[in-house]
Amino acid sequence: MFETGWFEEITKLQIPKLLNLRRSSAIHILFVFTGVANTLLGPLLPSLIARWSLPDGRAGLLFSSEFAGAMLGTLASLWLAGRIGAARVLTAGSFCMAAGIAALARVNYGWGLASLAWVGLGLGLVIPAANVAVAQGEGGNSAPRVSRLNAAWGAGAIASPLPLAWMPEHWRAYCVLLGGLFLVVALVVAAGRQPGSGRNQNEPAPAHTAGPGTPASVALLAVMAWLYAGTEAAVAGWIPAYDSRSTAGLHQRYAMSAALFWLALVSIRLAAGAMLRRVTARAAGLAGLLLAAAAIAAMLWTHVATVGALLAGLGFGLVFPLLIAKVAGLGRRASTLFFLSAGFGGVVIPWSMGQLSAATSLGTAFLLPLAITLLMAALLATGRV
Repeated sequence: MFETGWFEEITKLQIPKLLNLRRSSAIHILFVFTGVANTLLGPLLPSLIARWSLPDGRAGLLFSSEFAGAMLGTLASLWLAGRIGAARVLTAGSFCMAAGIAALARVNYGWGLASLAWVGLGLGLVIPAANVAVAQGEGGNSAPRVSRLNAAWGAGAIASPLPLAWMPEHWRAYCVLLGGLFLVVALVVAAGRQPGSGRNQNEPAPAHTAGPGTPASVALLAVMAWLYAGTEAAVAGWIPAYDSRSTAGLHQRYAMSAALFWLALVSIRLAAGAMLRRVTARAAGLAGLLLAAAAIAAMLWTHVATVGALLAGLGFGLVFPLLIAKVAGLGRRASTLFFLSAGFGGVVIPWSMGQLSAATSLGTAFLLPLAITLLMAALLATGRV
């Protein structure tokens, strides 16, 4: 789904200081719920398909709608934060997520697309502004603060599917409850804002010295971002639906496969720092892609989604640190292209899986992320990325 770790790189792009919140803990609480919202669609998908009697082709548009909203929010977030203050942006994003998630419990398919676009818009507003706000807070080294913030996101991402795993029939009540909790958090963030927390017009931005990279290297990294982000979103989003239809799956516990995927992905990313002291980022990324491809193939062979989800999460979690390391020195324009490409991958690839599933079967549709994962491994193996 929509990524968070790359904002550690955005904070190096010398964005002027945005705010100083009285209650920085409110941002961490908000980020737990942001992680919940970020990974909610996959576990909800089987229930939404059943409620709206959707073919998979139309269900795939749900992902496109959320990611399109997230792209718009990302483009607007830091621009708005520099003018009206990050606290106001965080509050607005929280209200968007509160309204969008709560509305899913009652609306039809058309309004459901709009609701998910609002959720995506909220995610796009909150994640950049929160990362920059925390990174540019008081104290010297921002890395520990940003890491703690994204650990909070990870906790929410792991917890998001668990209530649905145990009580899938109460998914509408879960959406209403989440909407209410987001509303409370939005009010807390708004109350913790200091007056005049907008951009300091007199504060100069330090010079940015990163090199722009060659056009070929920037283009290839943008393609990798498109492929990786879209494939991760497709696998994480469609695995619960596959599990619910699997002859070997526990149909009433299909959301557990999403929880295992995010547990593995977040855990391996937290451990990536120690791991990369022993192996190169390229070797770890290549191993991760091969593991993810093997996990998808094994899931299709055995029809057991839980184990496949766990191993796929481990594999995909090893790839993103490599891409971040590559884009780190390429400058603001290259980074912007990279992250917009990643968002566009989330719009296109999960939708493409839905179209393929509607024409064939969901199992056959999983051959698409399998093929893309092998393509990414081949690109890494050639040394071009």
